[in-house]
Amino acid sequence: MSDNTEKSNRGISGQENLKELIESLFDKDYIVSYVEDYRDGYKGFDEKQFFFQYRIEFANHECWLLHSTTSIRSDRMNIQQWNAEHLKRLNGYIKKAFVVYPNGLPEKEAKIAKSYQRKLADARAYSAVDGVFCQSEMYARVEKYALELMGSKGKALASRGVNFEKWIVEILNNQDNYSKWKNENDIQTGYMYDVYRGFMESMELKRSQVVGIVATNDIPKLPTGGQPKTDILVTVDTYEGEFVFTYSCKKTSKDWVSAHEYSAEQFIDTLQIMEEELASAIIEFQQCGSIERMQKSSVEAMEYRMIAYNDQLNKWVLGGNGGSGNPSTQWAQYLVTYNDNTSEITISSIDEYLETVRKRGYSGNFGTMFKWTYPSGGLGKKIQLKMRIE
Repeated sequence: MSDNTEKSNRGISGQENLKELIESLFDKDYIVSYVEDYRDGYKGFDEKQFFFQYRIEFANHECWLLHSTTSIRSDRMNIQQWNAEHLKRLNGYIKKAFVVYPNGLPEKEAKIAKSYQRKLADARAYSAVDGVFCQSEMYARVEKYALELMGSKGKALASRGVNFEKWIVEILNNQDNYSKWKNENDIQTGYMYDVYRGFMESMELKRSQVVGIVATNDIPKLPTGGQPKTDILVTVDTYEGEFVFTYSCKKTSKDWVSAHEYSAEQFIDTLQIMEEELASAIIEFQQCGSIERMQKSSVEAMEYRMIAYNDQLNKWVLGGNGGSGNPSTQWAQYLVTYNDNTSEITISSIDEYLETVRKRGYSGNFGTMFKWTYPSGGLGKKIQLKMRIE
């Protein structure tokens, strides 16, 4: 296959995966419509003169232009600059234009793309193109704006959490990603391929043994009626048999995020706390909701005695270990964290996460790694623990 043919096929693959990204945003109601092969022109001239691969529309009717590329070159970017300039003039609803490149580009190409983006961000050149971003960064920008338009903070937060899990499932079930990974195919660009590759590395899979991978976020509730720690379950079919991997997902812009909500009685039962003084102190914390309102003797009991239960507590809070549910499918083996501020995703085993927390010296309350509080509307009913997120 000639170099030109390879480049053409790679470009087609990139465009197809940009379409998947847009369809994903549409399915999650982040955008209300999109137009493929968007063209416009001035009256009396060629009415299809100016072109962008996609125009997306938000709930407030604002529109953005998106165009896929696998190679950032000045001559190509000048074409997109020209098209963006005129399409914005022709349609007042179009406020932004972006060029999107696949995640996991070769280092040289990715470096050129990031350099061009820095040039735009620093306003070192006049530009009708508002940014050059990889697929995941583009997804995050659309999502952020769409959630802002929702207005209600509660609704936005609920949508963000559930849709993050769906997004990961889409990436893991993407057949281009599987083919690219399995066959080490450089022609296919993949869909958020660096994220996919990260999951494959976390599972330590052997390409030659794998015959299929299926992911789902449809996890049954616990026997108690609560939510399992597993948010995403991945089933890997190999020549050696079937293997299951379970992941807990956290997406936030904050340093600390809710990780656990149970009653004081459930804390005592699950951790098998037999010491009456400690059990009474945990119940008192639930009633008070804060350290400042507790009796000094109860605070001291928590600080001195909870340390002995740290290992059990850590694995219950993070993975569900020791609690109710099916250990194989409802207890989490891995943590997936997404930082809204940096668009960075981290995948680690529970043990790897705990080691990171220890090394960095993060500490919470009562000698544990968690901050203790109560959920909204749950004072006197439940205890909420928050975990540190990078």
